[in-house]
Amino acid sequence: MAYGYNRMCASHTASDLLTVPLQARTAAMEPFLAIRNTETASSKEVHRLYDQATIVSYIAYPLFCAAKPLAESPGSSSALLMYLSPDVLRAYASKAGVWNSKLVEQLFYLSRSLYGVLELQACHYRMFKALINIFDWVRDNIPLLLQEVPGQPQATAAWPDLTALSEADFTAAVSDALLLRGSGGDQLADAAATISGPCSLSITEFAALVPNISSVLMQLHADLAQLQRVGAVLGMPPAQSAVGIQPAAATAATDDNLASTFGDSIQQRRAILDEDVDAAGITHQRVKVHLRRGTTFRALTHSGSYSGVAFRGRLGSHTSGPDDPKGNDDSGIESIAKAYRRRQLTSTAVPSTFIYSMPPGNFSIKPPSANPRLLIPIVFHIMQYVDAGGRGIGPANYELSPTYAARIVQVANYMGKPAEISFFIKV
Repeated sequence: MAYGYNRMCASHTASDLLTVPLQARTAAMEPFLAIRNTETASSKEVHRLYDQATIVSYIAYPLFCAAKPLAESPGSSSALLMYLSPDVLRAYASKAGVWNSKLVEQLFYLSRSLYGVLELQACHYRMFKALINIFDWVRDNIPLLLQEVPGQPQATAAWPDLTALSEADFTAAVSDALLLRGSGGDQLADAAATISGPCSLSITEFAALVPNISSVLMQLHADLAQLQRVGAVLGMPPAQSAVGIQPAAATAATDDNLASTFGDSIQQRRAILDEDVDAAGITHQRVKVHLRRGTTFRALTHSGSYSGVAFRGRLGSHTSGPDDPKGNDDSGIESIAKAYRRRQLTSTAVPSTFIYSMPPGNFSIKPPSANPRLLIPIVFHIMQYVDAGGRGIGPANYELSPTYAARIVQVANYMGKPAEISFFIKV
């Protein structure tokens, strides 16, 4: 989306850009498109929707750098931080019912302001450090407001209180601190030099973005439940999703309702071991051993006639029933898993006496480039359809498919050249 600016301002030097307002530099870019109904939208509009979600994802790490100092304030949690990643924000911004929201529009324009031109992209790491220093100052000098998340008492977080001071006052305070007329200090002096130097932003322009960043962080935190659902669909581990969010008393309920809470894809990512337990001739009972938070094993039974005492008798001192939850000995459950792995190893087709021998002495390993050239044909199927409302043929720019396919093959051939593997297509 920044290509229009790049062509338009190619003749400007870095010093010249300080005299060009950021708004003017991003004016050539396409505005935000709010799509109300994707069923009636054209393929070009749907493509724009996903482009906009990608643009939103560009500022995931800058938002993380801004939120981290605020998460360190008293009474605040880091519940939002794990969801400030490009994958989560991209999926969130393209989610039905969210893609046309005011928050996504605000994130879109904020991304253009922080990442929309080449100079800002080139100083991305410096921008990270500047944001950390600036929001360190915000945490210590701007009134904060604790915001709660319904049903998640441990997810409370502190954000700048935008009701205690106006946006203009907030901007002025940050601007004064960056210009060392307030209580800025050396760290903000370095941040100011970075912003006005390599990043080619004026102090006033950047200071005006700080209230905007604070606003979107507060709104994202208010929609934490939606972000958690998006993270679950993307495969974020349930234990990671629940860290610092769910009270300890709710962990057992979370395990029992794993599929309904986090989705089937997350349940599949859990390390689950199904094993039949047989002790002293007692009837088999299915036991699921869950790997919780990467290290702790938890035994859950799935029998309608489950008895904690009986089950404890079958496993000896390995585990306790729900009538004694604090008596769990996870080492016993882990021993079951180890025994299962040992049986798996001994049941393989390779005998225990098998010995691997070295290759003959005259054997020499040749590099892949010494092998004959391997040619692999590729067929691209471009699926076409009548666009919504009969407004042409989709997908958008389908006539450029041969060019796109040739570019893909060219990149693949660069990667396969050391191994003498070549791909080709015939248009």
